[in-house]
Amino acid sequence: MKRITFAELRNIMVEFNSEHPEAQDSPTIRGVIVYKSENWDKPYSLESRSYEVWNSNRCWQAGKIANSLFGSALDGSDNDVRLDWYEWAVDYCYMEDAK
Repeated sequence: MKRITFAELRNIMVEFNSEHPEAQDSPTIRGVIVYKSENWDKPYSLESRSYEVWNSNRCWQAGKIANSLFGSALDGSDNDVRLDWYEWAVDYCYMEDAK
């Protein structure tokens, strides 16, 4: 796994969607955003602080009115969370192969 910044993740997703406009409305590539443990008052595991996101999120698509970012925790405890509504600090991100 190669750690990248949130800005790098965003650039990868935006570039993919611009090169593959037919795929931007279907989950094709995925990344993971790992949030810092300091965002919460109690400890959470790495998997519960790690959220899977897909290229089909509106925030990666040019010309969309909405800019939502949804993700699901890797441990299955928190699904389809609207991540852009929270001000959680990002630790790092990484890309994963599509399932």
